[in-house]
Amino acid sequence: MKFAVLAVAAGAALMTGCDTNMLMSLDPFVTEEQAVFEPGLIGVWGSGEAGDSDLCIIRRSGERGYKITYAGEKDAPLVFDALLFHTGEAAVLDLTQSDAGDFAVAAHIPVRVWIEGGQFRWAYLDSEWLREQAGKQLANRGVQKRMLLAAPGAAVRGFVMKYAGDERAHSGITTWERVQ
Repeated sequence: MKFAVLAVAAGAALMTGCDTNMLMSLDPFVTEEQAVFEPGLIGVWGSGEAGDSDLCIIRRSGERGYKITYAGEKDAPLVFDALLFHTGEAAVLDLTQSDAGDFAVAAHIPVRVWIEGGQFRWAYLDSEWLREQAGKQLANRGVQKRMLLAAPGAAVRGFVMKYAGDERAHSGITTWERVQ
């Protein structure tokens, strides 16, 4: 699975109401003060799939944040802001689209990441199991197949801290190879 799926799904979910299975929040999962910076994320990452020229460019933004640009072969570049936090063994990005526009709300999407040498792996925290747990524990609203968490930031962060490391919490994993 390519980053294009991530970028298109995130952009669509944030902007157009596409029918995706995302878990998203109105409030951040982490604040800038709570975020940590992991220099191993910085770089240019290419899709590990043969014949795929998609790139994921991750730059530092501010003291602890990231600016993530997805550049697909056929798509216009998409830009996201992200903050990273750790919960146990899991590293989680709080991802939002950089320019949601005047008529859109920039929702926060939790993404689990793994950095292992020359590889960067990425998976939405969006499984049906995780959405079921969220539905029982947090104020939310279902919109098509998506779940929009309406609980305060501390509650959604506590929820993600509790479940992010569980292998049942994420969907398929996308793997990227370091280009630079």
